[in-house]
Amino acid sequence: MNKRNKVFFLVFFMILIYFSLFIVSIHKNNDKSEKLLINDISRLNPTIVREIIKDDSVEGLIKGIIKANDEGIKVSISGKRHSQGGHAFYKDSLLLDMTSFNKIIHLDEKEKVLRVESGATWGEIQDYINSYNLSIEVMQASNIFTVGGSLSSNVHGNDPNYGPIITTVKSFRLLLANGTVISVDQSNNPELFGLVIGGFGLFGVILDADLKLTDNILYEKRTVGLTYSDFPYYFKKYMENNSDIGLYDTKLSI
Repeated sequence: MNKRNKVFFLVFFMILIYFSLFIVSIHKNNDKSEKLLINDISRLNPTIVREIIKDDSVEGLIKGIIKANDEGIKVSISGKRHSQGGHAFYKDSLLLDMTSFNKIIHLDEKEKVLRVESGATWGEIQDYINSYNLSIEVMQASNIFTVGGSLSSNVHGNDPNYGPIITTVKSFRLLLANGTVISVDQSNNPELFGLVIGGFGLFGVILDADLKLTDNILYEKRTVGLTYSDFPYYFKKYMENNSDIGLYDTKLSI
């Protein structure tokens, strides 16, 4: 092989290596981007985050918060990702995926209070408390959501005797932005109690909560046909503050 051919072969070999490394790099970056691409249930808000931390320990979540502080990046929090509109995510943030943080910690059967981690779903809670003949006081009509997500948006249920879920929360533990954990209830840190429940994660990460339960009662279904204009009067007279009514629902017929 003459000198000219050697040079040609060397250049060709270097180009081949370069393109091979380039293709591998693209593949790895695409694979990484796909793993870090998250969305909510609407599938309309794809967002690439910097890192996803999915941990089942308080220590792991604290490390995530401290890491975000050290690196100067924002933190977002997700459960079942049913908060639509993209407000639950932030581009290039450190995402705390709370779905593995879902232990049921303790049930006080006598006082009807359950302590549970915020990543647990209402369905998981129902499966646990059914054998004790207990039920949840306030939750959405569907049981697929996480406790932390429900508290963070202060959801309401279909029981006319209760308002939003904040009325059934005795206390909770909160992981602050500086990595410390504090206890919050209406006597201890009352301002934070009102801010965090309904605060969409802006004031910290809800770790676990003490929730009031109630007896699991079998209801009989009854229906009444009303015009929409008659419903407020009917509700005030027959339903509001009526302990015999445990749930209600409205259906619009056209």
